[in-house]
Amino acid sequence: MLLPLRLETRWTPASQGEPPLYELRLTNGGRDTLTGFTLGISGPARIDPAAAIEGGRLVARLSNHTELAPPENFALAPGATWTLRIRGLSDPLRHWSDA
Repeated sequence: MLLPLRLETRWTPASQGEPPLYELRLTNGGRDTLTGFTLGISGPARIDPAAAIEGGRLVARLSNHTELAPPENFALAPGATWTLRIRGLSDPLRHWSDA
């Protein structure tokens, strides 16, 4: 089954006493509501197990692979966007293209 999903990432470096922010946005472009799912990502952003995560939770991390989940009983309706904001990386991003 092909799901029309769009994943966007944004990284904001630390500034003026604020820690860096790693943001992920998953948009459901399909016709069905999604429930009970997880999002697997890999790349240079290693999310620290003690990271502050707004909008979801860390399920697992193995080196550069991370699995994230939305809050319990979350439903991603057609046209809706699930946003995760993460502050706390074990290996911080250094270049704009890292995100």
